[in-house]
Amino acid sequence: MRSNSTGARPLGAATGEGAEYRLTGHKFFCSAPMSDAFLTLAYADGGLSCFLVPRWGPDGERNNLFLQRLKDKLGNRSNASSEMELQDSWGVTIRGPADAELYINASGPSLSLDGMVWSYLDGVQSEMVLLDLPEVTDLDIVQGDHHVNMLAPNADVSFPSGLVTGNLVAASLSG
Repeated sequence: MRSNSTGARPLGAATGEGAEYRLTGHKFFCSAPMSDAFLTLAYADGGLSCFLVPRWGPDGERNNLFLQRLKDKLGNRSNASSEMELQDSWGVTIRGPADAELYINASGPSLSLDGMVWSYLDGVQSEMVLLDLPEVTDLDIVQGDHHVNMLAPNADVSFPSGLVTGNLVAASLSG
């Protein structure tokens, strides 16, 4: 995350889950800019943290989120992507408990997991993570250690190298 320069400063003495922060920075890629809330990473005093930043602040006023431009995409144009500027935007930290189940949903017809490194914070166990790929029909798993469960029931999986430690549900497997 070297390119992430978004910073977060606390609004009070509280830190940790649910603490209020003000975020400032530029997000080069923001999925679904029409949403009412966004998950974003920013640097707080304790390091890189995840924040929920709603379109509206707790006072009912519009939050300081500014769309810079919509991205010109080659593939799926029905799900917009944009650049976003956060200018003293209100947000709260989010974190699940260490024994939480983590679901990661991805859409689209093809996906390549090439040399990815899966890293989980706060003791989340890899067997508690599910990568849900209901629309994927072409899945390439190349290099890397994939410590994750994958549910891709419609996918033809190409797996020439690497390691998957977890369950893999797929239409077919080659490699």
